Amino acid sequence: MSMLDQQTLNDFKDKEYAHEYMEEIINTYIATQIKTLREQNDWTQTQLAEKAEMLQPRIPILENVNNSSLSLETLRKLARAFDLVLCVSFENFGRALPLINRLDKESLRRTPREKDLFPEPIWMKDKAVLEDKTFEQKTTIQATVKSESQLPAWAVGIAVLENAHA
Repeated sequence: MSMLDQQTLNDFKDKEYAHEYMEEIINTYIATQIKTLREQNDWTQTQLAEKAEMLQPRIPILENVNNSSLSLETLRKLARAFDLVLCVSFENFGRALPLINRLDKESLRRTPREKDLFPEPIWMKDKAVLEDKTFEQKTTIQATVKSESQLPAWAVGIAVLENAHA
């Protein structure tokens, strides 16, 4: 544990301080993630407002790390706009403290539902590779790529069925 972490733990002996500190971290985490997800989608604040069915002036407020007026309804709208799931839970302090180290953009990015559950197979991305192949060669290439690609566990059976019907 670093010196900062040890100091934070000592400060956390004060209940009020611990709660206020973590509330600030959570506000920062949420605001930063909203902005990161918007940028990940290459959306303007206006575009996010439209997709979340909000007024545009609300978006910079939500992206402000000093904002503490978040409602579940607002977060649900944002989750839908980003095609993600909102998860809210009560956590113990030891489990929540690592959020401090996860405020970088890569840690805050998420994969939307379509890409998460239904990733485009590699062989679909480069159709030119398949154009000059026979039906049997295409089926073999598709089966090989699908078996080696990172399909979700539930999709393995679907890939096998697709190859049987190809």
